[in-house]
Amino acid sequence: MNLTVGLFIWSLTLGFHFDFEYQIVNYCKIRRYFTHVNFLLSSCLLTMASINRYARVRQAQMTRHRQRYISLCTHQTTYTTILLIVLFCLIVNLHIPIYFQINQQDCYARPGLYRLLFDIYFLIFYAILPPMSMIAINLATVVQIRNIKRLVHPTVSRREYHLIILVIMHSITNAILTLPFTINKFIYYSSVDSNVSENSRFAFAVTLLIAFMNPSLSFFLYTLTTQSFRREFVRAGKDFFYKIHQRSKTIYQIDTKTSERI
Repeated sequence: MNLTVGLFIWSLTLGFHFDFEYQIVNYCKIRRYFTHVNFLLSSCLLTMASINRYARVRQAQMTRHRQRYISLCTHQTTYTTILLIVLFCLIVNLHIPIYFQINQQDCYARPGLYRLLFDIYFLIFYAILPPMSMIAINLATVVQIRNIKRLVHPTVSRREYHLIILVIMHSITNAILTLPFTINKFIYYSSVDSNVSENSRFAFAVTLLIAFMNPSLSFFLYTLTTQSFRREFVRAGKDFFYKIHQRSKTIYQIDTKTSERI
């Protein structure tokens, strides 16, 4: 969503000056609401991915809580968690359509106390808390992996180890690419001067572009660093084109039989 819809809308606004969100109040509210829902959703899902990796490692150890870790990794638990996270992100951002408005040709939070609280909320729950949580959980995961390797435990596969390393790398890069935009956003909208300089606008656009590198980075990170992911990606691509070929072949056969009957 960030890489496709979000980047496309920002390109229209910053590049082609189609400033719909600065002219239509309802569009301003809806667009910013779903944008921040998407921001929070991606952070929460990445954090849950780190927790899942930790639970996968812990279930390989014969601890008294092993069954609990196994239940955390089931498909049913995963689907339920994703649904709850989506609902949480939709509900917790309901204040945005209420308190966002167009002010001085900008669609943002209402000036005053709410704007300050919103900037602090965004800084903590998007840029600081999720990356720090992911790094802490992943460091704990690495410690458990070292314990397992010390015991030469065979149940943690090499593929699982690669996935854990990828999640750790993704967490660190997510923090690096997210913090510049969030900090600059806080300074940009907290400025007392109502006339924002061109340098500030340029810095805002650059840090926004860096933040949009997050969605695409995971694909290139996984593809370039993990052989198993590359194999699965190639296999998925072959399956996709094979299904398209089979579908077109079936449609062609049906059309041929229909024309012969006519």
